[in-house]
Amino acid sequence: MERLQAKLGSQYLEDFISIVTVAEIRSLAIQFNWGNTRINKMKEVISDLSILNINSSDIVDRYVEIDCYSKRKHQNLVSNFSAIKMGKNDLWIAATASVHQCTLLTMDLDFNHLHDRFVDIVYFESSMFRD
Repeated sequence: MERLQAKLGSQYLEDFISIVTVAEIRSLAIQFNWGNTRINKMKEVISDLSILNINSSDIVDRYVEIDCYSKRKHQNLVSNFSAIKMGKNDLWIAATASVHQCTLLTMDLDFNHLHDRFVDIVYFESSMFRD
């Protein structure tokens, strides 16, 4: 977390993480064969964050709204892009950040069309964290 704060400044750090992000990180740790030291560090960092659950009617409603908007099927919002197919986890993460009014930090460009409409997005390259 300190490294992220040093790179981005404290203005974007809100101490929250979606339960969906936690699941994705833990799955990737196994898929990428992280060692115990790295897994323990990841768990330590996550334990310092407030985990936001998705079991909320507001988050479900926002998920539906973002999904429809992304597919250009929203009843009230007009989009100026071609339909975008978002992954289901990305939809949950975006809906959670939107409802909780958190800035979404990402290395994934799939969220860009949601910026200023549903959630503030801060994109950064993974190279930013390489030594």
